[in-house]
Amino acid sequence: MSRRSGSSRRDKDKPPPPKGPGSVIKSLPRTVLQFMDTSDGHIRMNFSTCNMKALPDEVYENEELAAKTKYLDAQNNRLRRLPKGIGRLESLRSLDFTNNTVRAIPGSVSRLKYLTSIEASTNQIKSLPKTIHKASALTTVNASGNKLKTLPKNIGSSSSITYIDASSNSIKTLPKSIYKLHSSVNVSNNQLRTLPAVIAKGTCSINVIDASKNLIHTLPEGLDKLQRLVSLNLSHNQLDCIPPTIGTLRYLEFLDLSHNQLDFLPDDICNLRHCLVTLHAGHNRLTQLPDQFHNLRKINVLDFTENKLTSLPGKFGKTDSVVTLDLSHNQLSSLERLTGMGKLVTLIASHNVLTSLPEGVGTLVSLRVLDVAHNEIKEMPAKIGGLRHLKNVDVSHNKLETLPDTLGDDQLLSRLNASHNALVALPTNMRKLRTLDSLDVSRNKLEALPEPFHFLRSLSFLDVSDNKLPVLTAPRSLTGLKVAGNPLRLPTRVAGDNKSLIVRIGDDLRSLTELDISNI
Repeated sequence: MSRRSGSSRRDKDKPPPPKGPGSVIKSLPRTVLQFMDTSDGHIRMNFSTCNMKALPDEVYENEELAAKTKYLDAQNNRLRRLPKGIGRLESLRSLDFTNNTVRAIPGSVSRLKYLTSIEASTNQIKSLPKTIHKASALTTVNASGNKLKTLPKNIGSSSSITYIDASSNSIKTLPKSIYKLHSSVNVSNNQLRTLPAVIAKGTCSINVIDASKNLIHTLPEGLDKLQRLVSLNLSHNQLDCIPPTIGTLRYLEFLDLSHNQLDFLPDDICNLRHCLVTLHAGHNRLTQLPDQFHNLRKINVLDFTENKLTSLPGKFGKTDSVVTLDLSHNQLSSLERLTGMGKLVTLIASHNVLTSLPEGVGTLVSLRVLDVAHNEIKEMPAKIGGLRHLKNVDVSHNKLETLPDTLGDDQLLSRLNASHNALVALPTNMRKLRTLDSLDVSRNKLEALPEPFHFLRSLSFLDVSDNKLPVLTAPRSLTGLKVAGNPLRLPTRVAGDNKSLIVRIGDDLRSLTELDISNI
């Protein structure tokens, strides 16, 4: 046998290498194989939370592994860099290295034709690859919590990206191409002072923009060209006006303008009559609303909390699609113009200067939650008892001396808060309120509880503190009871009965887990 043939046989018997040409998975060391998961028929490399400083070279230098790996998870480690060799993982679909200290994403990821998702949040990345738009299958890029100062100039050229999260970075400017993306873009919590001008070259396809928590003081020219925009969040900025062109965005469903410096809303916002569903404009300086507000035929949610509204438009009640309305912390003296809002489920009008509720409250036939706390209301209309769906009522911190006897007539009330008023008595027929779970009538002038009070068998929480009650009658269902600040006295003791008040209460109310009898 020749020396050459012997050498050839030894080469043939030699096992394939773990790295380099001809390398296969079965040759990988155990230190790498232990991170490989094939339970769902795909190769997943899971290096999550392993305190790693670098990925094993075999991940991208083993030919078979590089060809077959579809998911690479390396989140929660101490990685400082991703090697260019990542670009050799030709079947890779998902790359996740969340919560590391990586400073850059190699441009080679743009060559991965099956890559759909990059999760790179909470790292120290200063820029995304300039060629990221060439990743033909990429749909999701999450780069929140990094050190980005802008986004790639040509990112709008991507035909596949549908979601970009670049929130919580240091972005000061955005490329004009951003509007070309068929996607949702989150650039909240950055340092933007304005958005880029909208230039009508090609179609502006962007659907969702979240630019909240920035320093934006003006909106760009050409806003009317964003004709595919569905959601726009500009909350927590420094806007003092909204351009009339906002009314041309015919598909806009969600608009958040809260926490700005707006004195008024443009009349043109009422042109969004067939699209706008949710409007948040709380925490501004609004003194009035547009007269034609009732033209918003699809509006479901309206939030005007923390403004300076003194009245509502004359035809506001015709905005009959509203389900949730928050008017709290304003200067409203009347809710008369809400009459007719038959679909209204939640009404919050606390912290105003209301002195009464309108008789028209009876037209709010879908109402479930009524919060008019912290006003100056002296009397509640009897028609409130006709609101069949009413569940939760808060009339605390007002000037009520009585509650209407109609309360509970045709209702299944769950919570009633009438604390901090001037109540001298509760409705005599408390059986009608038998579905109550929570009742707070603290800080009133009650001297007695109605006789049938013990019929409230669903009641779990009762607060009657700071009244003038000498005797306590409470249902056995209570788990929480507050009677502090009342002149309670013990019933006449039977001979040999030396039980204290707290023991007697415990004997009667065996389900109690919370009890306050201080200052008695």
